[in-house]
Amino acid sequence: MSSIKATWMVDSNERTIHHSERRVMEMLAVQVEAPGGITSLVVRSVEDLTPRPDEVKIELIASSINPADVKIRTGAVVPLRGAYPFTLGYDLAGTVVETGAEVTDLAPGTQVLAMSAVALTGVGTWSERVCLPRTSVARLPANVDPLPLARLPLAGLTAYQAVQRAKPGPGTAVLVCGAAGSVGRLAVELLLDRGARVHGLVRRPEQVDQLPTHELFTPHVGQPPTRSVDVVIDAAGADFSPALVDGGLYICLVPDRAPARDVLARRSQRRTVLVTEESGADLEELVELLGAAVLTLETTSIFPMKNIHAAHREFEQDGQRNVVLIREDW
Repeated sequence: MSSIKATWMVDSNERTIHHSERRVMEMLAVQVEAPGGITSLVVRSVEDLTPRPDEVKIELIASSINPADVKIRTGAVVPLRGAYPFTLGYDLAGTVVETGAEVTDLAPGTQVLAMSAVALTGVGTWSERVCLPRTSVARLPANVDPLPLARLPLAGLTAYQAVQRAKPGPGTAVLVCGAAGSVGRLAVELLLDRGARVHGLVRRPEQVDQLPTHELFTPHVGQPPTRSVDVVIDAAGADFSPALVDGGLYICLVPDRAPARDVLARRSQRRTVLVTEESGADLEELVELLGAAVLTLETTSIFPMKNIHAAHREFEQDGQRNVVLIREDW
């Protein structure tokens, strides 16, 4: 029985497999082969992608590490679609290189921002190129540096969609649990912009210094207020429902740690579990709010993708530091 021999050829930084029967373009990606520790992450060549009619093909500039990536890596969360090995990564700042036939408003060379809901789709962003639906992609203004924005998509969309669900008006009392985290801090800023009275719960006294100083903001360390808020936005994953007034709304951002509905029902409290949705339109709004200084982004440590193990070690130190991954030196 004859076999087909594959040979590697490198041309203009592209990896290509030439077979006697087909030609397959390759790219590099960071994947998790099986649930495990940091060493389960590998950088490997995978088959390049062709965008579907409604998709945009984006070349990576930068991404970042989120707690959700660690959950997939360790097996605490398994994406609903696909199978191991999975390419990880939710956040993406990059440049359009190709579009599907139905996409006419994003030319190659346009810089964009996007979030891929890996836990739902199995499509990760830690690769040289990514294909995502046009509706998931935000066009960046021409004068904006995309690199610092790589921390924004998942955290920003989660905070934005939580606040949208809360529907706060001026004077609405909202407790944000985990207020010093990436999601919590953005939620606090979004709520203050809408005139809400915001209570921010953190674990340690030094975390208060990371939060806004504002007449409508009250920090709490360790213990939340009791029966005094209309809405709880829980980014920490514990039961803070005692802080809610009767009839209040509990928005849980950690789906597997939501308080039981029957417990909340005793005081006519409502519960909603937020699953963050891909949305280019929401991302464009968030970028505008950054430009208007309504929102701020934290400082980050930057690692090339090839140092993915060191990047994860940095991320998991001291309560999950902010880490941005760049394509440089794959």
